[in-house]
Amino acid sequence: MTGSGAPLPASAPLSRQGIRRAWVELYVRLRTEGGTPCEKACAVWIGVFVGCLPLWGLHLALCILLATWMRVSRVLAYLASHVANPLVVPFLLYVEIGVGRWLAGGGWPVLRPSDFRGASAWGLLGRDLAVGSVAVGA
Repeated sequence: MTGSGAPLPASAPLSRQGIRRAWVELYVRLRTEGGTPCEKACAVWIGVFVGCLPLWGLHLALCILLATWMRVSRVLAYLASHVANPLVVPFLLYVEIGVGRWLAGGGWPVLRPSDFRGASAWGLLGRDLAVGSVAVGA
């Protein structure tokens, strides 16, 4: 019976066995996908690439999207994206800004508080971060 009083269709499995079987099938599918060493390496690369992008909050969606598209392990890709954890993020951001500035033709930056004043400074830091995060991730 549903909340409206109408009976459920016979095809809707609501038994504990049906739910348990669905979870077990999902677990086995996620656990065994991307079994070759090359596929596992590709999944780790996707995860590290996504983890280096400063798009926090979107890492899970990006990992699932890219790993599904490349047909590699989604779980392994998401686990590898945790390269950007709270202990590593300050250093990762500094390296990404430095690589981005270096690739844009400047030298390695010495970041000072004055570098964060003004809209043009934030624009340059954003550009350096965007270029550097893709380069470091790749």
